[in-house]
Amino acid sequence: KIVPDEDEAILKNFYFTIHHGIRLDKSGQFPLGRVSTGRSMWRGPLLAVVFCSITLHLSAAVEKGASVTLAARWPGTSYLLEAAEMLAAEDPAHFWDFLRIASETKEPAGTEQCWSHIMAMASGLLPPSIAQLSPMVLSSRQYSAKVEMNRQLVSQLYPDEIQACCFADVGGHIARGPAELAAALDAAQRDMARSAHQPQLFEVDHIFGGHKSQGEGQIVAVLYGALGAQCTWDMHVVLSGIVQQQQQQQQQQPG
Repeated sequence: KIVPDEDEAILKNFYFTIHHGIRLDKSGQFPLGRVSTGRSMWRGPLLAVVFCSITLHLSAAVEKGASVTLAARWPGTSYLLEAAEMLAAEDPAHFWDFLRIASETKEPAGTEQCWSHIMAMASGLLPPSIAQLSPMVLSSRQYSAKVEMNRQLVSQLYPDEIQACCFADVGGHIARGPAELAAALDAAQRDMARSAHQPQLFEVDHIFGGHKSQGEGQIVAVLYGALGAQCTWDMHVVLSGIVQQQQQQQQQQPG
């Protein structure tokens, strides 16, 4: 949604991925389920070592400024997505707060305001001492490789969906909006065999609710979307709402 680079077409190919794992009981309902959200890591032939060079040019000592030039084997990545990864590294909960803020905030009128806009959103979630360093950390582009890994993963696993703003994979069924997602979840309740086709979750995934375990009868929905896009937020609301309801039911169970 927010494009800090001049080429707005680039952002359409960058995705963050969210894994929602929903555990069903034997009756096909959701009382013990949980939603997990996450970023997938490299798989199979995608595993590779990527070399890039970062050149830091220091300006005059009086100005106390710096410019960073990143030479890499991939197109430029979005500062917005890199900021999300930076916040997740500081505190996993910040990722979800940033997702909400980016979805609720109006997009800047021009690209020149994007950097300040992103910094304002990110800094509001960090302690002042860390927020002061966040522009330097983000400008080093150290999270660019993670963003590119996600883009390449999506393009390999879902080549027909790479241009979509957002979509979800629920047991092999592709949902392209909140209504389709709700229907896919209902179908998953009726067809427990879908659980045999669930994607694996990894330690590096962004987990909504804090649970990373997968077990028998668990339905996993993988949400891919452009950060800040309304459709991504709407589909996340559907999935996160389920897990929050399940967590409340778990807390109310005796013993």
